[in-house]
Amino acid sequence: MALERELHARNIAAKEYIKTQTAIERFGRVVLSIRNELTQLSTKIAVKANPDSPGTAMKAIDVEITNILNRLS
Repeated sequence: MALERELHARNIAAKEYIKTQTAIERFGRVVLSIRNELTQLSTKIAVKANPDSPGTAMKAIDVEITNILNRLS
């Protein structure tokens, strides 16, 4: 137990850890970037997914993206 405390203290001294608020902010930026990419996905691939009816493909892709984002929120 004493060794674990010593290792923890050394990691803190070596700045191996970051503040919780910093981690939350960084994670938030990553999640926002992923969300933005997902929300633009249907416009990028709808024509490739269904060349005859890209609007139909876009709607289906948007529904799935919305479902994913709702599960993650």
